[in-house]
Amino acid sequence: MHRCWNVSSHDFLYQARFTSAVSVRWKKLNHGRYKVNPIRALMEFSPSSSLYRLVSSLKASIMRVLASLSVLCSSVSLPWGVDAYPAELDLSLPSLDSDATPLGRPWSFGFVFDIDGVLLRGPDHIDGALAPETLEWLAGKKIPFVMLTNGGGKTEQARVEVLNSKLGTNLTTDNIIQSHTPFGALVDGPEKLRNKTILVTGSDYETSRKIMHNYGYQNVVTPGDIYKAEPQIFTFVKNEEKHFYDHLPPLPKPVYKNKTFNADTDFSPYLKIDAIFILNDVRDWALDFQIISDLLISHQGYLGTTSKKNLVGHWQQDGQPKLYFSNADLTWGATWHIPRYGQGSTKASLEGLWREHTKGEAELISYTYGKPTELAYQYAERALRNIRDKLFIQQGYTTDKIPALRTVYMIGDNPESDIAGPNMYKSENGTDWHGILVRTGIYQDRPLPTIAVPLTIEENVHQAVRFALVNEGVLGVLPPRPQKTETGV
Repeated sequence: MHRCWNVSSHDFLYQARFTSAVSVRWKKLNHGRYKVNPIRALMEFSPSSSLYRLVSSLKASIMRVLASLSVLCSSVSLPWGVDAYPAELDLSLPSLDSDATPLGRPWSFGFVFDIDGVLLRGPDHIDGALAPETLEWLAGKKIPFVMLTNGGGKTEQARVEVLNSKLGTNLTTDNIIQSHTPFGALVDGPEKLRNKTILVTGSDYETSRKIMHNYGYQNVVTPGDIYKAEPQIFTFVKNEEKHFYDHLPPLPKPVYKNKTFNADTDFSPYLKIDAIFILNDVRDWALDFQIISDLLISHQGYLGTTSKKNLVGHWQQDGQPKLYFSNADLTWGATWHIPRYGQGSTKASLEGLWREHTKGEAELISYTYGKPTELAYQYAERALRNIRDKLFIQQGYTTDKIPALRTVYMIGDNPESDIAGPNMYKSENGTDWHGILVRTGIYQDRPLPTIAVPLTIEENVHQAVRFALVNEGVLGVLPPRPQKTETGV
């Protein structure tokens, strides 16, 4: 099975005959997105020696042929069998420059990984994906990477502890970006929310409050707090469930309960909500939706009021709090074999409810973070650069000598967020982003819209990283190919 990868001079001459056809076929399979750039690889990884440049170019050409053959094996008849990747590539040549050794070279690329459906599936490992081994290998080679997930509902520290426990890694909070992590940047943003009162909800009220406190928000209220203070605001809580709210704290101010108000009404003694944040999949939809809707029709965010501007169709035009969703993923890859609804279902439901409430007069005004938004990828690139700078400084580089980050590979299982995002994103630093799709999550073979077409589709995260390393011209330092078990996994 490995003869295809035992490249002798005779084999190379034979394979060279396929080069033109392989390149054309590879381009077609990737819908015209032919990403391998031999000129860039040559400039980044070769020292000044002209002989070394020639050798490196030859090696890179061989690798591109081999990478292409791995895709063509199912559609082109070859005189030998082929595995997806070589167990060990015997293509390394003696270095002609000590600065060009694999561990000493200044990597000009990095990785961004989704978590659910890529590194883990629910709480479990993904069989055969070798996620722990792959991450450990990258860390050992000092190749920078971060996790960018539309998951949430935990503090970043709690998420890192879970990942380290499951994957056996030594990640820090620098390595993790959850969908709501960028909410921390709004604390002292244009709205100056640090000392204002915000409403937050998610899978757990107290955890959601803790997350926002960690970001720096001083006054955090949940729908549960409001229900505890004013049980009449929502009448469908069962008697046996009411004790769930007993431990929640009192409101900082009472709710306004007069039916009318005028321009002279003093609202300062009453509860005012200045922003609404949905961190992850809500559990108590009915209560949360009721209170959020009440705030969206309120006068300037004072709960218990209704804006007079609503009567003339000027919805959300009277100083109501802004509504923030941490992501818009409709589904996600959990342990169950069929994708499960995510926060995107909360957003879609609230939008439909608002449309009915306004009798079609208005669409819900909200602000969505997370993948595939530009903000998510800006945040991820910034985090990746910070980690990369630290790695270079540890190796003796000065800040003015750190080479440019030229390429980032986003590896994910959701075409609409993990692939469309990198395809749409335009880095302000000129960094190229490429999306690699894996089959271990929610993606199932189906036609993809142009915006969601990946650089390649690989079986798992290990194979995705291998492909990226081949694409970058990194030779002789590939992580080991996963070994098949007796069951073929």
